[in-house]
Amino acid sequence: MFKSVSRADDSVLGRWLWSVDLTTLVLVSCLIVIGLFMSITASPAVTQHTSRDMFTFLQKHLLFLPIAVTLMLGVSMLSVRRVRLLAFVAMVGCLGLLLAVLMVGSEFNGSRRWLDFGAFTLQPTELAKPCFAVVSAWLLSRQRSHPETYGALVAFSLYGLIMVLLLLQTDLSQSGLVSVIFFAQLFLAGVSLWWFVVLVPAGLSVVGMAYLMVPYVHQRVNNFLWGDDAANFQVLQSIRTLKNGAWFGRGPGEGIRKDALPDAHTDFIFAVVGEEFGLFACLFVVAIFSVIIMRGVVRASHARSLFILLAIGGLLTQFGTQAFINIASTLRMIIPTGMTLPFISYGGSSLIGMGLTFGFLLALSRRGAWENDSRH
Repeated sequence: MFKSVSRADDSVLGRWLWSVDLTTLVLVSCLIVIGLFMSITASPAVTQHTSRDMFTFLQKHLLFLPIAVTLMLGVSMLSVRRVRLLAFVAMVGCLGLLLAVLMVGSEFNGSRRWLDFGAFTLQPTELAKPCFAVVSAWLLSRQRSHPETYGALVAFSLYGLIMVLLLLQTDLSQSGLVSVIFFAQLFLAGVSLWWFVVLVPAGLSVVGMAYLMVPYVHQRVNNFLWGDDAANFQVLQSIRTLKNGAWFGRGPGEGIRKDALPDAHTDFIFAVVGEEFGLFACLFVVAIFSVIIMRGVVRASHARSLFILLAIGGLLTQFGTQAFINIASTLRMIIPTGMTLPFISYGGSSLIGMGLTFGFLLALSRRGAWENDSRH
């Protein structure tokens, strides 16, 4: 199909096909297919104890998946300038949605993170993360090229505003992820390490205050460190589900422990992969995530634009950290945080957010993307 498009084709599609990172696109497509298949196998296990239709979650997954894919492909065709513009406009909208969550959002497990639209719920943070990564990269790069614009000060102000909105939602996991994105960009921008001497202790103090002042955070930490089997039921069930798959798994749809695994379609989907397809399948999934990240690093290293370097670095940090947190939670390496596994876990907001993330990433990593970026 691609060979039929000539390099001389000056159409939007032609330029896109010869410049986009097709390897990353194929790997992301693999994750999407795996996620779709896992929704088929995990959905009945989750709905069997409810009055919902057996394939409720699969139907919703099929509803949001085309939106996410269309968004990813559409954004990946944009120029660098239009990526910046889209991220800026979307960031303004996301800030409004995050504010709306505090006023009219739905509360669940002690946190207020979702906007309920009846037919579906939206978690604005999932859209805000990739937009923040691109906008903060732009602001930090502007500080280097145009110091009089005070880009770094604006970037820190934006980061602080997002952190306040997320902490008021008591969403520590997402606020931590946003912090990791921003700190990674500061490091890539060459900020003095003395800044981290201040920022890291400040972040740890926020975590300590949350432990002392937020009941559900206090309970989760205590359960993870000192709780009995009943207190750690979810994670222990996840480990048992993984072990039940052994090396090669029990076969598609043949998992039995997933029936008792809470959130088998979201937080602990990796355990279902292990039970039904075995250790090698789990390693294959981890390998896909790893190769995508390494491909992105290579592309970023070839960029001649500080903005593109920082933006790709932030987006890859978001993607890789989120995947690590989900898998580590499944293996009881860290406290469960409710973070989804990119493209594989069920979740409309997560799917659309990841579609936007890779739309930005594919657009900025296209061959020669920086050549049309007159500002940098």
